[in-house]
Amino acid sequence: MSIFKDGLMGLAVGEAFGVQLDNEDMNLKSPVTEMESFRAYDVEGGAYSDDTVSNLAIMDSFSHKRVFDMNDVCDRLCDWINENTYSSVGTLFDISKTLRLSLMDYWNTHDASINGRMEDSKQDASVLTRIYPLAIYSANKKVSEETLLTLVKEFSLISHNNEMAFLGAFIYLKYILYLLNGSDKKSALASVKRYNYKKFFSENAISKFDRILKGNIKDLKIKDIKDDDGVVSILESSFWVVLNTDNFKDALVSSSAIGGANGVRGSVTGLLAGIINSKKSIPKEWINTLKRKDYIEKILRIYVSVI
Repeated sequence: MSIFKDGLMGLAVGEAFGVQLDNEDMNLKSPVTEMESFRAYDVEGGAYSDDTVSNLAIMDSFSHKRVFDMNDVCDRLCDWINENTYSSVGTLFDISKTLRLSLMDYWNTHDASINGRMEDSKQDASVLTRIYPLAIYSANKKVSEETLLTLVKEFSLISHNNEMAFLGAFIYLKYILYLLNGSDKKSALASVKRYNYKKFFSENAISKFDRILKGNIKDLKIKDIKDDDGVVSILESSFWVVLNTDNFKDALVSSSAIGGANGVRGSVTGLLAGIINSKKSIPKEWINTLKRKDYIEKILRIYVSVI
């Protein structure tokens, strides 16, 4: 349970830290080092948004249904939009464009399997941020690779329906699983790079992730790290950050210093940094500032008890 909490609290704190710095320019000389309030959004510091909410909705759904039911998850996400269920501050202040458009589709079709955006380009990395409940589930169960991929696609289809998104989510999931199973961050990446993705994905899709799967992502210069919110860019930048920092605070400060999509990068980086460095490495003042911390931990605790 402890290591699962490390990841979820890392994600929530990472999103809360990064979302207030969304769309800011790269800032290497004087990066933000503390949780901000009323900066990018008119809410207090410690407020999480759609990335954390998606994880809460998925875990809460499974705890009630005992299966991954993406229609039920989408119903819960629509309740968040319309009724502020799972909200950190009682109001909707941020949601990714891809998720918003897909939930608008779901509102009309009530079929999560046909929600996802088809285009590879111009899509955000929100597909990555909801994969953690599947990692927790898979760490507790003996799940075949084929079943794992099927579930990755089901999770992804809430907002994305293309091979790039599926592969990005699969790579991120595999890295998380290696960490949860005891690998250090470098060994986990080595295992990710050795995996035979050609079993399930096209060479064209795999090639888009070459800087992670074939190159040495750690040794890139920061000027070569992209700041947009695309699946490939967020994976690259998040791996680069955690491989080049040694504690949670430095990881989040470095992540936000890159600029651009700081909210989603904060979520993806925060989850990894939480697992790698443990919840104890998250600054106490950040944990204390996080909205509805006990509620987040309660949903996780119930979820872990039923899987």
